[in-house]
Amino acid sequence: FLLLLVLASLRVAIPRSSWLPRLLGHAWGAVRERAESLERRTPWASAAFDALVAVLTVHLVPKGTAFLGHLIFPSARPRPFAMPFESARFAEAFAAWDSGWYFDIAQRGYYWSPTGQSSLAFFPLYPVLMRVLAWPFGGGDRALWLSGIAISYACLFLGLAVLHRLTATTFGGDREAARRTVLYVAVFPFAYFFTQVYTESLFLLTTVSAVAAAVASRWGWAGLFGALAALTRPNGILIAVPLGLLALAGRPRPTEIARRAAALL
Repeated sequence: FLLLLVLASLRVAIPRSSWLPRLLGHAWGAVRERAESLERRTPWASAAFDALVAVLTVHLVPKGTAFLGHLIFPSARPRPFAMPFESARFAEAFAAWDSGWYFDIAQRGYYWSPTGQSSLAFFPLYPVLMRVLAWPFGGGDRALWLSGIAISYACLFLGLAVLHRLTATTFGGDREAARRTVLYVAVFPFAYFFTQVYTESLFLLTTVSAVAAAVASRWGWAGLFGALAALTRPNGILIAVPLGLLALAGRPRPTEIARRAAALL
């Protein structure tokens, strides 16, 4: 990975034609042509394509850099939890701080300590999904860690795809606006935690899905995704604010307000 970084820097610094950019350009053109063909068949094709590009291009490089950093530099602070791998240098790129709490909840459930820290501050949806996904693979500690990583990446991809469709709908089908929105979310510095064993990507998926469902007047789905957001993080209950404002938009009749409120409740 270090060699690739050096070669990439040298290649950028030397303004000469090369076979590699031409080859990549042809390959990229073929992929874009295929994606545009799929887009004409279904509107979700472009959303899935742009979301996948953002995940693969933006979120693989930081993980490689983190892995390289773990190999070269000693840990500034000892990790407060143990990882079930003989060599945890690569796995550490996906785990930090609160990852240990979610792993502990998925592993043995909640506990309360009157004299120290407890796991009660961390909400259950993410560790429940970790346990469910790890169950077909034996439910061991390694399976729990890998399921947490898989859930984070899958939720990031799905969350960006839903955000893409929501943005395109809001801006009258403007794919460029949707593509840039997805890209800006992916490159935001805090987005690094979307691919950690954290709840951030799951929270992104549930909140964006709740708003998208409300915009589409699917209030039952909006209430369901809002409930899942409230089960993901303590501040997830705040999704009720934008959902409530959307329910009151357009001055609906009292009976319609009651129906929407019941679905959201």
